[in-house]
Amino acid sequence: MLVAALPPGSVAYVDRDWLPVSSGEVPSLVAADGELAWCGGRPVRMPGALDADTAATLVLLAVAQAAVAAVEGVSGDSIEVVGSGLIALQVRALLGHRSSENGRSTEQPRIVIDTTGDPEVIVDATRRIAALGTVVLAGEGLGRKAEMNLYPDVHVRGLTLVGVSPPLQDSTALSAANTPDDTLLASCRDALVGVLAGTPLPRGAAWYRVSG
Repeated sequence: MLVAALPPGSVAYVDRDWLPVSSGEVPSLVAADGELAWCGGRPVRMPGALDADTAATLVLLAVAQAAVAAVEGVSGDSIEVVGSGLIALQVRALLGHRSSENGRSTEQPRIVIDTTGDPEVIVDATRRIAALGTVVLAGEGLGRKAEMNLYPDVHVRGLTLVGVSPPLQDSTALSAANTPDDTLLASCRDALVGVLAGTPLPRGAAWYRVSG
């Protein structure tokens, strides 16, 4: 169950991968009065032609695009995407990647893109990935810390860790140039599930629109 204190007329957008395993604060994009804000930060004005659902889609798409840009030139067959939320869905669509949800590659991957932010998943990725590989961190840490020995787990194996900025850090996220093709936009909107704050979250949704 998600409990949210939202201003009247506002809605919060939550990626499935941002939900904590137990209780805890949930990061979100909040749309209100024609503006979007990330985790209580400075609001950004939405272009008048965009509805809030589309604007939130574009903001999360910018995160996915940044993750994909970090592995430009690498074959999709060598990339493993870990996550089950909207950003993971978008990353797979941009890569043309057909891995099963949270499924591991059958071969040792050269790249792991993590959208969960789960420290255990990240540490596991550094140990499974091929030497000289890259781990892209596109998830929300939720204040969790990874128990990792950087020397044997990262340095000795020549791994690269790439961090992706959180939503709304990209100034072009809401620009026309960032608009995806109609098929991807439609799939993102179809994956959105609306819920009322204080009610159980439906299982299996990629992301949620929470109304107060």
